[in-house]
Amino acid sequence: MAREIILDTETTGIDPRKGHRLIEVGCIEIEDLLPTGRTFHELVDPERPIDPDAIRVHGITDAMVRGKPKFFDMAERLLDAGHDVSIWNRTKSKADPLAAKGGKIVNNLSDLAGVDILFAIVSEGKDL
Repeated sequence: MAREIILDTETTGIDPRKGHRLIEVGCIEIEDLLPTGRTFHELVDPERPIDPDAIRVHGITDAMVRGKPKFFDMAERLLDAGHDVSIWNRTKSKADPLAAKGGKIVNNLSDLAGVDILFAIVSEGKDL
């Protein structure tokens, strides 16, 4: 049985140097090429305005994400649901709050090779 997670994200824009952030995550589980009915969808409050060009692409507005969970809250919800969450951040202290909730901090990017779902947030060139 082949299991896959189809993942789609939307962001506030495309330039990480301008602090663009995740605003939507959608996942569909597939087994043997058929949807299982298990899905995950979350709008995320990026705590910053969405660029007008990005709104034209995905149609998600500031009003739609205002008051939605922050990224940390979404990751915490995944942990509470029993999912394994591995965390890597250049600045370990930023990962500590999720580790306190049960997330596993990894020390090397190569440790993420076996994870089922990976959210990669690139904030500057050093992250590549």
